[in-house]
Amino acid sequence: MGYRMSQMIFYGLLILAVDSCRVKRDAPEDIKILVLYTGGTIGMDKNCDGKLVPQLKKFKQLIHSDRELNIRTIDDDYYQLPHVDNSKTVLYKFKDYDPLIDSSDMSAKNWMKIAKDIADEYDKWNGFVILHGTDTLAYTSSVLSFMLRNIKKPVIVTGAQIPIFVPGNDAKHNILSSLRFVVSGKVKEVCVCFANKLMRGNRVMKYSAEALTAFISPNYGILGDISLELKVDSQLTLPSCRGSPIFSHTLSENVILLQIFPTMPAEMLKNALKAPTEGLVLLTFGAGNIPMRQDIINILKEAVGRGVLIINVTQCPQGTVRLIYENGKILNELGVIEGLDMTAEAAFTKLSYVLGRKDLSLQVKKLLMEKNLSGEYTETKITTLSTSIALAYWYIRLFYITQFNDEKCSRRMDIVILS
Repeated sequence: MGYRMSQMIFYGLLILAVDSCRVKRDAPEDIKILVLYTGGTIGMDKNCDGKLVPQLKKFKQLIHSDRELNIRTIDDDYYQLPHVDNSKTVLYKFKDYDPLIDSSDMSAKNWMKIAKDIADEYDKWNGFVILHGTDTLAYTSSVLSFMLRNIKKPVIVTGAQIPIFVPGNDAKHNILSSLRFVVSGKVKEVCVCFANKLMRGNRVMKYSAEALTAFISPNYGILGDISLELKVDSQLTLPSCRGSPIFSHTLSENVILLQIFPTMPAEMLKNALKAPTEGLVLLTFGAGNIPMRQDIINILKEAVGRGVLIINVTQCPQGTVRLIYENGKILNELGVIEGLDMTAEAAFTKLSYVLGRKDLSLQVKKLLMEKNLSGEYTETKITTLSTSIALAYWYIRLFYITQFNDEKCSRRMDIVILS
């Protein structure tokens, strides 16, 4: 009887052990999200002088105590979302930047730090949320789309028009929505989440200093939205690419953005193009037009001739550069790059990214500016064909270099970056 009882206890414990292992094996893994807190209105409150300033400790205390943002009771630097959208446990952790800044103070050094931080932490997290001020948010989301290419995880930038401490704020909802989009796993690119909408990071612009719907995507569709349920349009998101992520941590700070206006002095343009300027985003009239003034044309021609990259982008929020007028065609003849329907923010940061690649020749940098790197402009049959022809030329050039050694070996790798 004692032996039988021992057998029953043994097999009972064995079954419990097997079931326990099965539960562990079948249990979904936790989703972990890193939140990079750079500053901005989202976590600001008024100081004794009535001015809005970052309040880190107060911001973190509020996040910790709000049951919609955190249900975790363990004090381990992690916050836990209530179960939404799936049964997985969603944990997130803050990386606080020091100092926290107003986004008006955002610089290339800040962008390089954010990109490096994400690259360094990339394998540890399921996705990333960046809390950012709204004034330069579109620049940051654009530049990150070029510095973090071919990623397999979401990087979502958000902010707020009203601080989280103020009743009726949009801060809390934007944070929650961004986290939910990461949890969904339906996007694998740099995006902006604002006022229920998910938009491609290099397609947005801030169009209102007051409205809660501060950002628009004038030339590309909305990737997703949150209303009664979370929806993502897979036809609009970037397709998954093979290969490893391509991380870059360098930018050129010698890029200028200049808007053409009717009475613009030629001297102003000439000064903007003086060394050390390497690139210029020229914001032109309508479909990409400039005044047909010989002084302006001569200055642009001289700058292109000495290797300054100039890109033609329309001043209009919506629409594209189309060289259908003589006043626009002249830019193409001078060697100015067509910006198509890129935003000014995307063109500016793309130029900073490309010119930051000191290992590339000027010809390849120009070709990269014409290539659609991260969905920053709308593809047409003409742009696809012209890029294909240019690529074919460079492949032939590479063949001759490798076979006949008619140029320096350093040029052999020029084309590799275009893949």
